[in-house]
Amino acid sequence: MDAGRACCAGLTVRHSAESVQVDDLQEDLPGRHDAANQWRKQRPKMPSIRLSNVAAGTPNALDGLQFQDIPSPGALVSIYASTAVALGTISYSVGTERFLVAAEINIEIAVDAVDTQRDMVLDREPVPAGKQFLAVDGQVANLLVVIEDLPAG
Repeated sequence: MDAGRACCAGLTVRHSAESVQVDDLQEDLPGRHDAANQWRKQRPKMPSIRLSNVAAGTPNALDGLQFQDIPSPGALVSIYASTAVALGTISYSVGTERFLVAAEINIEIAVDAVDTQRDMVLDREPVPAGKQFLAVDGQVANLLVVIEDLPAG
């Protein structure tokens, strides 16, 4: 147990019955952790967009949000979605390229919940730079969009 604490010095861990969150390192770890420090500085940014109770018939749930535009050279995008009742569908595109067209989504396991172990509809899909469109077609939906920016060059 003490060895695990020494290895993880500098991390803040919060947990509850539903989840565990590990906050990023606030400062470099000394000595043998040089590789971890270097990776942390060079890793791509991964913004997430969480939307609850998006109305059915919404043409673009991402419209006007900070991460709506994918920067050049593109990104890997994962989408998780759930709905309260059957027949919920979503569509996703970047620019004019479609990635999901009327994809059925799971019924939520709890009120306004998206379960990252069962509600995935798009898994790290490479998308080009451009404006994202996420349409909610059939029913009210809960969404989580994870954007993993690709390194330039």
